[in-house]
Amino acid sequence: MVWGRPRPTRSLTPRSNASKFIGKNAKPLVVKPGARQGTVKMEAKGKLAQVTGSDVDIDPAEHYDDWAANYNDDLLKEYGYCAHQIAARAFAEVNEDRSAAVLDVGCGTGLAAQELARVGFETIDGVDVSKNMLEEARKTGVYRTLHQRRIGGQEDPPLTGYGGVICVGSFGL
Repeated sequence: MVWGRPRPTRSLTPRSNASKFIGKNAKPLVVKPGARQGTVKMEAKGKLAQVTGSDVDIDPAEHYDDWAANYNDDLLKEYGYCAHQIAARAFAEVNEDRSAAVLDVGCGTGLAAQELARVGFETIDGVDVSKNMLEEARKTGVYRTLHQRRIGGQEDPPLTGYGGVICVGSFGL
């Protein structure tokens, strides 16, 4: 995410109230000379690199099973990932009924659900392709139920009874 206008070879920092969305461990991005105005590309490494871009060739269940134990540290500490925070706040703005059930599709380790719980959502169900990611999500204690499914790959869970559906950072689906 880029805040403000990038200038070649200068570090970028968040401006205005945008900083509340940036993780405290976020590293500044460096814009390389010749970068297109208004864009910054942070080079993905490791497991993240294998699920980003246009040429993704992985088995999602296997990939995320292997990544589950380190997923949060990789995204939060290495990349300053904050999409789960932004999405939960945006979701809360348009979904006022905190008692309505929410379906977290591609829930992974539960980052988005933890943010939803922080803003008052009480009933959250999760769906993910990876059993190991679901085990990490279970440890958060914020889910009512968790289901292992590949969305679009088999019978999808019924969407009745949910006040909202959220899907954040579902790489490799």
